[in-house]
Amino acid sequence: MLWAPLSYGFSSSGSGSGKHLTKEELWFDQALDHFSPCDRRKFLQRYYEFLVYFGPSDRPIFLKICGESACGGISNDYLSVLAKRFGCFLLGSS
Repeated sequence: MLWAPLSYGFSSSGSGSGKHLTKEELWFDQALDHFSPCDRRKFLQRYYEFLVYFGPSDRPIFLKICGESACGGISNDYLSVLAKRFGCFLLGSS
């Protein structure tokens, strides 16, 4: 049996020019310890946002937490298809 890679209808052309809708890195100060009132240490938390599909303010927000995996931006994947369909705000955290 031959196996072909599944593309799910995605192509490298289109919105976001390929694998990512955006690769623009944004940063904010994040508390290192949320449970200690005495610990005021912070670190820079990287995140990505994609607002192109976001409709009225009552639309959902999709948050993708990359965790320990590599995160190079908002991926042009099935989550982006859903975001376009429902007018969502896409947010990625690493």
